[in-house]
Parts: sequence; C-alpha cells; structure tokens
Amino acid sequence: MVQQPVVNTGKSDLLHEVGEFIFATIWLGVAFGIAMAGGYRAFGNLPMLRIVILQSLIVVVFAFVLHELAHRVVARHYGHKAVFRMWVPGLVLAALVSLTGWLFAAPGGVYIDMADAGTPQGKARLGKSALAGPIVNMALALLFVGATILAAVIFSTYVSVAPGVSMDRIEPVANFIVGVTLVGVEINLWLALFNLLPFGSFDGLKVFAWSKKAWIISFAAAVALYGAWWWIQGQAL
Repeated sequence: MVQQPVVNTGKSDLLHEVGEFIFATIWLGVAFGIAMAGGYRAFGNLPMLRIVILQSLIVVVFAFVLHELAHRVVARHYGHKAVFRMWVPGLVLAALVSLTGWLFAAPGGVYIDMADAGTPQGKARLGKSALAGPIVNMALALLFVGATILAAVIFSTYVSVAPGVSMDRIEPVANFIVGVTLVGVEINLWLALFNLLPFGSFDGLKVFAWSKKAWIISFAAAVALYGAWWWIQGQAL
C-alpha cells in the first residue's frame, strides 16, 4: 500500500522503520494464519492452528515484505523519499477480521514524499510505485504454483525410488511444505486483488488515477488469477 506524505530518512528513522516492518509482518502473518485456519473456531485445534500460523508467517515474509519493498524501490528509483510505516487501526482490524475466517491486509504502507503528486508526471510515478506491489504478488503466486508442482513431483518420486522409506516420517514434512506453497498462492493472490481495489488509500486508486488502462489490465489479471485458483481447488476436491 502506497500513501502520502512523509518522512525523515536518518539513521534513527531507518531503525524505526525496520522495527515497524518486522512487527507488522509478524502481526499480519499471525492474523492470516488464524483466518486461513478457520477463524476463532481454529482455537479448538491448537496444534493445527500453530502449523497454519507458521506456514503463513513464512509466506508473509515474502508476500508482504516484497510487496512493500517494491513500492519503496520504485519510489526511490524516481528520487523520492519513501519509508514504511505501520497503521495501528489496520493491525487491529486484521486481527479482528481474522477471527471471522476472512482476510484483511492493511497493517501499514510505504509513505512517499512526492511534492508533485498532483501533476501528470507525479501521478505516473505514484501509480507505477503503487502498481509494483501487486505485480510482485502476482509473480510470487505463480512461483508458489510452480513450487507446489515441484514439491509434489519430488515427494512422489522419492517415495517411488525409495520404497522402504517410512511414510510416517516423510508425510508430515511433505504436507507442511506443500501447505506452505498452497498458502503462498492464496495469500499472494489475495494481496494483489485486495490492494488493487480503487478505493481509499489502496494501491488501486493510485494506479487508476495514473492510468485507467493499466488499472483495468492489472485488476483483470488479479481477478483472473484468483478465479483460476479457486476453480483449480474446486477441481481438486
């Protein structure tokens, strides 16, 4: 998520930024884990909940961190100051919504100091900075799809060439790794679609203000990928 304005960028501010980044990442990972485990009902099965939270934390380290870093890198490429700041109301909402089994991802965002944001050039730079995050998530989702297929092939091949191996030993490892890749697809596609909504401080509004064509293409891609993922899951059941 890209927001305005900012910001100091001294050494102490960098440490503050890193601290908030780490806190927001862990908080979001736990919230996503609770949501994906079924919400408040998941607390009735704590061993399963712990596994899903761990899987979500692993994924969020890539999905959320790289999303925000993409905003930051593109903005700084254009010569603008950009830092991450967590948003406490968003953190609280993420925790509360997770109890219902739904996902809400607005724990903070990259604030960009862009004095010319109202000009065509400024809108283009802000829009491109905003679009970078969802594009990273869509790319990561495809990588996690590939990782899912690769993991399934590796484990099935291992079992076929090592018939004496105990399935009791390999199955928990296989289930955990494949679980991480599946959660990776889900979270990344959700972050891409959620952030491209053209409302409020979401990335989608900045992209829409810059280029309606770019927003339509990117939003359609996010919807298509998310729809395809749900269809694939339905076929697999």
